[in-house]
Amino acid sequence: MNLDIKRAQSALSLSEAAKRIPGRPSKDTLRRWINKGLSGGVKLEAFRSGGALFTTEEAIERFLAAQNAGVTSPRRHAVAESELRNMGV
Repeated sequence: MNLDIKRAQSALSLSEAAKRIPGRPSKDTLRRWINKGLSGGVKLEAFRSGGALFTTEEAIERFLAAQNAGVTSPRRHAVAESELRNMGV
């Protein structure tokens, strides 16, 4: 929870943030992502103000990018294997 609020352009409540994330996760899910993160150490950056948790659009974008880094669809993987086989590799 170490988001630099001076650089934050727009604070989002967890309810607002949930609406901007695909699948509309619950506020409890967002809290878990903030406190515990995902496997691999990816956490959603947030800050507290008046006892409430807030995040930003930028923090959500970084979180989703980190979460999806290196993820390859099964279809892309199959195509790549086929191309390598055709090249004799």
